Amino acid sequence: MKVSNLCLGISLILLASSRAQMFSDEEKTIKENQNYTVRGVINIVYLPVPDAFELKEPIQSGYFLFTPQSFTVNGQDTDGKPVQFKGQQMFQLTLDDNQVAKIEAALRKPVEVEVRSFIRHTRYHRTDVLFNILSLKILKKEESERKAEP
Repeated sequence: MKVSNLCLGISLILLASSRAQMFSDEEKTIKENQNYTVRGVINIVYLPVPDAFELKEPIQSGYFLFTPQSFTVNGQDTDGKPVQFKGQQMFQLTLDDNQVAKIEAALRKPVEVEVRSFIRHTRYHRTDVLFNILSLKILKKEESERKAEP
């Protein structure tokens, strides 16, 4: 657990230090199963597995996007009932094997990602809302400052 706290702490520090220049902190409402462009910092987080007694490894790692912008996400639960999650700023990422190298190169750097959001539907999903990565761009300081200007 100490490693996950350290990773989470480092992500939040990096996010806070680059927030003023690179990111918007306005609140945004998004819908499940639609594509959006989001900025943040990606990091690896280590968490206990829900059924650790069944598996050899009691710790699971995953890629998470930390955003300074707060999101309200509207969608449906597994029964088709409307759900809303407010104040979302941490999103578990779902990747295919071809995306892992790109994500590894972008760890702890400011990024702009195109994502498709979806609502968690298994106990292995660690956030209420997950992002499927469609594209990823590492932001350079000059580029992020230009986009942050009104």
